[in-house]
Amino acid sequence: MIAAMTSPTIPAYHEYFLPTLRAVDDLGGSGSISEIVDAVIKAQSYTEEQQAVLHKNGPDTEIGYRLAWARTYLKYFRLLTNSARGV
Repeated sequence: MIAAMTSPTIPAYHEYFLPTLRAVDDLGGSGSISEIVDAVIKAQSYTEEQQAVLHKNGPDTEIGYRLAWARTYLKYFRLLTNSARGV
């Protein structure tokens, strides 16, 4: 019998709201997308397996995809703003 492979659990996009805000604060109030993603991954201690899960067929990771939605909603709620493209 072959064991079914399960995908690592990735939090829902709304569970990234607070970690994203904390990451931006830790970065001094501003950061590039990649800096914010890296800060959240480090702060949340995501495993290599979680970080390797691709969104659909890639190239983006599922964590990166959900963080993008979290940033979008945080901008909608006016908790974040884009000071420049990609920042």
